[in-house]
Amino acid sequence: MAPSRSPRAGAGSGKILTGAPWLTRTLHPSLACGNFLQFNENEEFSFRGERVIVALAKEAKTDTIGQYRTHATDTGSPEVQVALLTQRINGLMEHFKTHVKDNHSRRGLLKMVSQRRRLLDYLRRKNSDRYREVINRLGIRK
Repeated sequence: MAPSRSPRAGAGSGKILTGAPWLTRTLHPSLACGNFLQFNENEEFSFRGERVIVALAKEAKTDTIGQYRTHATDTGSPEVQVALLTQRINGLMEHFKTHVKDNHSRRGLLKMVSQRRRLLDYLRRKNSDRYREVINRLGIRK
């Protein structure tokens, strides 16, 4: 007996949708994740009047890296990682204003917040001046 496929797999085709070109603009926003379709980093689309941004835009990411880097080739210092996580966390907070019951994304949000907390703890242990500068620039602490 063949395993049953989900209804998203198509009408009896037995294929899982990965990058189907006819779905790139008509997909429901709650399904817009990398597991079902392939999007560019910069991809955004509108559905029923709601704007969906799939991932951080490349320009926004490079701007954030440029603002928080410690030297010319820096892309992974704790300051940069905290800034990128804060940007993603703020984007998810906007998402939860309209999708209150989205608990799967909420789990990802909690993981990002705890990762940011660990990075900030590390930064506070190693260099408290850099820690204070980052939280003041990002406006994390009240």
